[in-house]
Amino acid sequence: MNYPHVVFPIFDSQCISEKYDRVFSYLNRRKATVHMVAVPTAAAVVHFESPQLRTQQQHILKMTKYLKYETFDRLAQKLQHRFASLQFEFHVSHEPLVKTVNNIKDQWGVNMVILDGIQLKKSYSNRKVLLDLISVVNSPLWLVNESLATRGEIIAALELPINNNKADRYNRVLVSTAATLAKDFHANLLLMHVWMRKQEEFLKKWLNLNDMDVARITRSEKQYKVDYLNEFARESGLVGDQIRCRVLSGDTEQDVVNQANNLSPYLVITGYSHSTTNTLGSTVVNMIHQSAADVLVVPNKLILNELFTAEQQRVLDGYERREAQ
Repeated sequence: MNYPHVVFPIFDSQCISEKYDRVFSYLNRRKATVHMVAVPTAAAVVHFESPQLRTQQQHILKMTKYLKYETFDRLAQKLQHRFASLQFEFHVSHEPLVKTVNNIKDQWGVNMVILDGIQLKKSYSNRKVLLDLISVVNSPLWLVNESLATRGEIIAALELPINNNKADRYNRVLVSTAATLAKDFHANLLLMHVWMRKQEEFLKKWLNLNDMDVARITRSEKQYKVDYLNEFARESGLVGDQIRCRVLSGDTEQDVVNQANNLSPYLVITGYSHSTTNTLGSTVVNMIHQSAADVLVVPNKLILNELFTAEQQRVLDGYERREAQ
């Protein structure tokens, strides 16, 4: 069996605290290898004319690299006392982070990337480094935040386009992943969709419908979304209070984040389209920057990997059998 490989970029000022326990415990059960990657900083390199000074500077750079390896080794030993099944690899380089991650991907494959939410909010330079990585890596992203969860719940925030087989297939993978995590963490699962009120404005302005007709269509569409979520819930393997479905109302994509934060979950699972322009949707960007809980982002072009293979393959096989009938 090939165990998963996970990339973990680490900044110099980054603190590895208990907030990472949830993701490390999940990876520990899967005997993952965590690749600790030192995020390179702009080294102050002076081009000395003196060979002696140049040699001294090179020595300082080597010592800096050695100290980072030493720091990673101590951190890994500390983590292995609590998560004994984890393996660690260290990567310290002056190459850009994206290039280092691509090298890891070429050699081992990358099944997931762990990101620190504080670093995304801390400074423009850190945020740019991580967003550049997000835009090019085609792997699930687990964003770790200082969660203030008040209830043991996981939220799967779903888009529900009508009559879209590709989106339907993708949503089943998201729900399957969310159900697996809910079982692992002994948490309840909420399947959530936010109905945008701007759709009602479209019906009024462009189809010239009166308020009564708009209200009737809105009720019908919301019920359709609820039925859709209930179908996913029945296929999830969770029963009773373990899973519930809600269709909420909002005015903008920001309301998706607000609704999720109001529910104070452990983890929010969402997806995004990994477009050819390498841009993220506004909902995902807002979720990454403003979610109070951990966020797991799963790209829709995800290649099946060792983190989620069994659950995804079971769902996709069942979906394809239904389509063939």
